[in-house]
Amino acid sequence: MCGGCVRHRRRGVALILVLGLLLILGGIATDVERTARLEAKTVEALRARTVARYAAESGIALGVAELRSHHLVNRANVLLGDAEFSVDAINLNARIDLSRTDSATVRGLFEEFTDRGTAGAIARELAERPLQRVGELVLVPHVTNELAEAVVPFATIWSDGAVDTTAAPEAVRAALSTSAAVVATPTRVLVVARGWQQRFPLTHEIQAVYAIEGGTPELVAWQERDL
Repeated sequence: MCGGCVRHRRRGVALILVLGLLLILGGIATDVERTARLEAKTVEALRARTVARYAAESGIALGVAELRSHHLVNRANVLLGDAEFSVDAINLNARIDLSRTDSATVRGLFEEFTDRGTAGAIARELAERPLQRVGELVLVPHVTNELAEAVVPFATIWSDGAVDTTAAPEAVRAALSTSAAVVATPTRVLVVARGWQQRFPLTHEIQAVYAIEGGTPELVAWQERDL
């Protein structure tokens, strides 16, 4: 075999090895780039979640400050650097507490939307098995989806049982029994704050319930979730 043919064959093998190595290196580079992009997106998402939570907490802080000044806050799209938040304070005493208001008043609320017998059965069921969430109302015997949708705007489970007759809607006032506890100012307030980072879809929501005693808000309950 001539020396030139051997050298030519060796060069061919070397070329194939180089091309194979380049393909492997190209694949590794692609994987590294993909991993880097995924890690960057993960870090970006974590930052957006953290910013959203801090923005929501700022909304709660504003709501509490307004409560100390005897105001119920209602603010939307408050700018906070590259974040925003909205906050609303809701007078829970303008609703009937399905767990703490007297049974006659609870029955009266349901009588606004269904017959007396069904309303009584529901009130007894609620007295025996208090709800943990208003959303559980549809699980109570005799409560249809339509009935729950009609009652929920006038109901809560986070009040102290008293009804603020100066703020309650007509459906709530009409349901009051003669033994119902009534107040003239809110004693339980729900502050709902939502925060988000601009240009990001993730929103963080905080719901905080405060007892108003002597003008000083005291935290009763706190819930958080991502939307």
